Amino acid sequence: MKILLLLVLKDLRLWLNDRTALALSFIVPMALILVFGMVLGGTGNSGPSGVRLLVVDEAQTPASNHLIAALEGEPAFRVIRHHSTESGPIDLDEAAARHLLETQASAYRFALILPGDFAADGLGFRVRFLYNPQNAMESAMVNGLFQRAFFSTLPQLFIGRLETVLEEFQGREGWQIFREQIALFSEEVFTVDPQETLEGFDEWIERFKSGESLLSVEPGQESDALSSLLQVDDEQIFGRGRSLATQSIAGFAAMFLLFGLSASASSLFDDRNQQILHRLLAGPVSRMQILFGKYLFNMLAGCVQLAFLFAFGHFVFDVIQSPAQIPLMGLMIVALSAAATGFGMIICAYTRTAAQANGVATLFILTMSALGGAMIPSFLFPAFLRDTITPLMLVHWGVDGFLAILWRDATFLGILPYLGVLGLFSAITLAIATPRFLRDSTFVR
Repeated sequence: MKILLLLVLKDLRLWLNDRTALALSFIVPMALILVFGMVLGGTGNSGPSGVRLLVVDEAQTPASNHLIAALEGEPAFRVIRHHSTESGPIDLDEAAARHLLETQASAYRFALILPGDFAADGLGFRVRFLYNPQNAMESAMVNGLFQRAFFSTLPQLFIGRLETVLEEFQGREGWQIFREQIALFSEEVFTVDPQETLEGFDEWIERFKSGESLLSVEPGQESDALSSLLQVDDEQIFGRGRSLATQSIAGFAAMFLLFGLSASASSLFDDRNQQILHRLLAGPVSRMQILFGKYLFNMLAGCVQLAFLFAFGHFVFDVIQSPAQIPLMGLMIVALSAAATGFGMIICAYTRTAAQANGVATLFILTMSALGGAMIPSFLFPAFLRDTITPLMLVHWGVDGFLAILWRDATFLGILPYLGVLGLFSAITLAIATPRFLRDSTFVR
């Protein structure tokens, strides 16, 4: 028993001696709890917010204005009705909305067109919905939120449409006769003054038109009769006939690439502990050569890993649609592998032990993967995270670059911004890690 106790005390002393690794064992889970809590429903976060929805109002009627007001009152949406030009902001038209969806698909994926015949024949309504279902969950949620906004404003739309239809069929005089008959019926049955009935009837209609009384309808509770009042003409802008698994494949491939390359980069600590670095430096090998030899090997390993994962994804889900996508995928794979390797090298340069490197790597990889959209669809994030933090994440540029090729059929010029950002990230991390590695005595004393 005494020997067993001594062995436990020995391991405890070693654990406590590496204070950085000890602190990381508590800091990492706390930080991840904070990040995932903020993203998935922390205080004040009741769901997605600020999802960009382009809205084009070709109808320009009170009914279309009521619907747009309801959409603007929906916290999940950021309704966009104008776009910037050289002469200043102008109202969106359908051509401009399509152009934004096709050229800025990372920022704009949904557009609602209220056509000139928004008020369809009879009492129904017709809209056109343009979308890029890059994420199936996001598309379904946006569609549900739109329908909720529509049915919440249905009383105003319906009363206004009913008045219009009656006037179309009976004329203005017929509408007046309809009102008077209601007043006479109320007098006969309820002995109510006809003038009071007419005034109350007009007040009731105006109240519904102004939106003072709304019909509260939760998504999925609309009856078939109510649903028949709305005709939605869907048009998918990108990804027709393609697997929705593309997003998941790209996200998890990028995340596990970071894990693999960080572990490989931390093998520098194993080389140090086994005196391999000392033996290499005893020969005609410099520190710079050791560092870049490790860098090139890890980058090559990352390229092989990513190529295998995408080949597997294509075999199972048929994600590659054209031979022209293969060389572009190759460029993205090399760029992401180089950036991920630089990320692993900079962690090793600024930590002292393998335990510290693994703890820091786990913290940054899971945080970048979560905030970059690899683990959780970014539309679920609070708007300030999605618009300011997500674009800073290495994973975001890797995942969106792959989606640009596989989902949006981007050309070389289309992926050039992604290649540029990943290349810049790789250059910056190497510029920071290299001097540290060459001067520091952590690896070679």
